[in-house]
Amino acid sequence: MNNYFLPLGGADEVGASSYFVNVDGVRMIFDAGARIHGMEIYPDYHMLLQYIDDYTDIDFIFLSHAHYDHIGSYHILGDLAKNAEIAATKATKEFTKLQLMDFGRMITSEEKEVIKKAKYRQAEAAINRIKEVPVMKEMKREKCSFTFYPAGHMAGAAMIEVRTKNHVIFYSGDFSIRTMFGINQMRLGETRPNLFLLNATNAYQAQKRVKNGYEDLAEIVGNKLSQKKCVLLSSRSIAKHLDLFYFINQRLEEISAAAGYEVPVYITKESEKIGNALTDLGYRIYDGHIRSGKVPSEPHILIGEETSLDGYETIVFDIYSLHASYQEIKLFIKNEEADVTYLLHTKPKFGEQNLAKELGQSKMFKGSVIQAHNEQIYEIL
Repeated sequence: MNNYFLPLGGADEVGASSYFVNVDGVRMIFDAGARIHGMEIYPDYHMLLQYIDDYTDIDFIFLSHAHYDHIGSYHILGDLAKNAEIAATKATKEFTKLQLMDFGRMITSEEKEVIKKAKYRQAEAAINRIKEVPVMKEMKREKCSFTFYPAGHMAGAAMIEVRTKNHVIFYSGDFSIRTMFGINQMRLGETRPNLFLLNATNAYQAQKRVKNGYEDLAEIVGNKLSQKKCVLLSSRSIAKHLDLFYFINQRLEEISAAAGYEVPVYITKESEKIGNALTDLGYRIYDGHIRSGKVPSEPHILIGEETSLDGYETIVFDIYSLHASYQEIKLFIKNEEADVTYLLHTKPKFGEQNLAKELGQSKMFKGSVIQAHNEQIYEIL
């Protein structure tokens, strides 16, 4: 089998996304994620040695975005694939460093200091090898070309198209058709891929998009502050921190009106790291409203990652999904008109309505839609 696709993780699960493609003599891996729970948190990279002679045979590693389930094992893969060209957007490179090194998400508290230091050296070397690529610009190489397209979802997130001698491969990564404040909008090129690797988290959930409720959040926060309460606006997500910062900057006057006074806004050190990274990437985060330093005893808003703090009433900001809905995924599949679409990054529920079944029964749809499974090999025609 000369041309094939092999999910090393993240096919029939949400977590540990990593997908190996060997086509027309080009060997590439899309993403290098990790699982949050379980005994085996990393993809099975050792399985690759059943199909290639050595990790140095890998030509490319493409990172779609910097969520942990897509970059959590990058320090390992980058160390193994020493000859690979590694490509990502500038923001994805910055946030990969933030996740793995600044926030230390690749280490555990039980590990010895010598192990922690070795992991940091490994991660630093791997991150330094990432080549920053622009979006909407074809990058030509000897055996292929590739283009990154904005995916919405989070700052720097990209969909990746690879053109080889006889094939077009399109990897969606995580994508969002809509974003909360109209930032990081998804944009597509005009292409008809042979192989569409689609992150389809909601492929088995034919629910309608739920209203997020943030229309009322400014008033809710203001009312709590008017009762002399301090409010913690909590986000555990880098991507949603950006939305949270924009929410504060756009709605603080409304919050202050509901509170009856000019409300001060402070930020924790961990959230400030995210804000600083976003500022360096050109986002307007500190618009004169958000302050760092010691917080006062008077009522105020605190932006942080914690889910609770003494003396604060917590409002969790992360109650909306960054993933496309069932109907949006279906529209995306129809729009791409790929020969074969593999559903990834989703937990199959075959007793329920699902996209593979629905589109397979459609007389108007000509392609194939297949639920992929971890560590199974699929031939590319």
